[in-house]
Amino acid sequence: MIDPDNPALSVRKQCEILGVHRSSYYRPSTKKRHKDWDEMTSLILKVHEDYPFYGRPRLHQSLLKAGFKVSSYQVKLMMKAHGLEALIPFKRLTKANKQHKKYPYLLKGMKVSRPNQVWSTDITYLKYKDGYVYLSAIIDLYSRKILSWGISNTQTTSWCIELLTEAMEKYGKPEVFNTDQGSQYTSKAYTALLDANGIQISMDGVGRALDNVFIGLRSSR
Repeated sequence: MIDPDNPALSVRKQCEILGVHRSSYYRPSTKKRHKDWDEMTSLILKVHEDYPFYGRPRLHQSLLKAGFKVSSYQVKLMMKAHGLEALIPFKRLTKANKQHKKYPYLLKGMKVSRPNQVWSTDITYLKYKDGYVYLSAIIDLYSRKILSWGISNTQTTSWCIELLTEAMEKYGKPEVFNTDQGSQYTSKAYTALLDANGIQISMDGVGRALDNVFIGLRSSR
């Protein structure tokens, strides 16, 4: 807060320190805060806690149903003030990280003839009424058995590691593990886990959709 009576620092110097333009200090604010701002904020925070996938339109409707006369823009300001965002995953699937090391594709011409020779994994999304969730599974390419699978509203590396760890605890470990070049799979944490278990790392080539055709998860649209 700027103190105009501070003998040690002028208003100009205080504005410089705070990164505030002097004209904005002297100019009275033209924005009037909604008279029910605090009550509406409390309700929005409660609704967001119960329904974190609600975006601005649904939060706006919640306030209107509660009897508040508020615009969608004012809801946007309240959400911004408290850093609220709808926790709905987008349809975007794994994306490559240019900084991560990529590994060659090892399955070309390979004859898969026994269990635990090659495992593979993939991620897709499932649509439901409030948005999307992600589905990932690990498969043994010889038996076509699903070794582990899970659903999440995010695509974190830790989630992918949990599925891999679960599969290895139940079925041992593969000789080769094949993935796409998504950042989860090329991350140091994921590749280090494979290396630590003596597993060869195989990755699909960019733009080669058929490389990982055995797992080939497809979304329900």
